[in-house]
Amino acid sequence: YLLGDTPAGLRVLREKELINLRGDGKGVRTLSDRTYDFDTYNDLGNPDEGVELTRPTLGGSQNHPYPRRCRTGRAPTDINMHAESRVEMPLPMYVPRDEQFNESKLNTFVIKRLKAVVHNLIPGLKASLSANNHDFNRFSDIDDLYSDGLPLQDEILKKIPLLQVLTKIQECSQGLLKYDTPKIISKDKFSWLRDDEFSRQAIAEVNPVNIEGLKVFPLVSKLDPETYDHQDSALKKEHILGQLNGMTVQQVLIPPVDATTNWKWQLAKAHVCANDAGVHQLVNHW
Repeated sequence: YLLGDTPAGLRVLREKELINLRGDGKGVRTLSDRTYDFDTYNDLGNPDEGVELTRPTLGGSQNHPYPRRCRTGRAPTDINMHAESRVEMPLPMYVPRDEQFNESKLNTFVIKRLKAVVHNLIPGLKASLSANNHDFNRFSDIDDLYSDGLPLQDEILKKIPLLQVLTKIQECSQGLLKYDTPKIISKDKFSWLRDDEFSRQAIAEVNPVNIEGLKVFPLVSKLDPETYDHQDSALKKEHILGQLNGMTVQQVLIPPVDATTNWKWQLAKAHVCANDAGVHQLVNHW
């Protein structure tokens, strides 16, 4: 039921539930709690381990009341009473019970984290000890990450004094050096190039509510010009008139047809994905 449509018999129960979820800003939260009260980001540093690890508090000021995080109620640090002590691995961070991952999903995150560490550690060692160029020179090099993985060369390992240690790392992680093939390219490895797949991912992924229809062109920024300079967009009508095939800006914007400009179109889509990731992490999460 919507709040205004709550039956009389459920109102008292709903009020109690709301009190439980809101919390009172007191006490230490336990893993069994379902409370969603909030606090400032006063746990970013670790001053007890050194002054150089001190970090300012984010949020809570008059000009910048946000961002906020889920309140945990942990004890303050020894040096700064206004800074909350950190939780170090393997101790768990408090998350409201209704938001906790189930065991299967949590194990998936742990495995993915281990793979990420191995993927960065061993190829980094290999690159630092070899004169060969390990840049991506063609699209097939990216495909090889999924089909062939990143096997280490024996002649590289022989140059390392800690041979036995690195050999153990190689033996333990050999099965993790092969990247999981993304589903979208498991059947068609060029699907990521197509506009329909780009659109599908934009709608199906994390920020569909941020998508807005183009109502004014050229674009005009809504940001404060005193802080962010002029509001005019660098994208003008003359930049796209040659690609509209007789249509107007108000009707449609289509990708270019020549090969060179088409790769610029792909680069533009990559910029959209990068900006979308930035909005997701820096705006929506906070």
